[in-house]
Amino acid sequence: MGYSERAFERVAEEKTMMEKIAHFIPGYHGYQDREKVRETDRLVRDELVRILKIGVSNLNSSYSVLVSGNNPLSTEVDRVKLKADRISETVRHAEYGYAGFFDPVKVKEEELHALLKFDGGLVSTVQAITAASESLLKLSREGKDAKDDLSRLESSLESFDKEFGQRKQFMQGLKE
Repeated sequence: MGYSERAFERVAEEKTMMEKIAHFIPGYHGYQDREKVRETDRLVRDELVRILKIGVSNLNSSYSVLVSGNNPLSTEVDRVKLKADRISETVRHAEYGYAGFFDPVKVKEEELHALLKFDGGLVSTVQAITAASESLLKLSREGKDAKDDLSRLESSLESFDKEFGQRKQFMQGLKE
């Protein structure tokens, strides 16, 4: 069971008495279920951001170590750190799965579940990015060449950014 499925089950289990009563109001049930999926997706994205921020922190520490040692790689690490921070902010402020009243494509419950699965699938990717940033920090502290690790980390960040950029199309059911 993936992270998104566990998060959804936890949100679904925590119904209040009022929510259980409101469940019987016609039309409200579907609305409430969609809101639960949106809330779960927000929790999954919050976890993505938390993990990415650990990577940013590792990059920040690597940068400090490299600057103190006058290592020319420090400017590259700073550039990648800024990219990682920008990506984490993009994830933090991503759309919640709402469609405007006049939007031509409405976001239905099936698309919301697919979006939740999409976002949950990204958890392992950001964990790999954070692991790469930890490796970079270790190499920086040991004074070893970390250029190849930095290149791989940047490539992983760019791939994640591209994949996350397809989220809106995925959310609208336009991409499988």
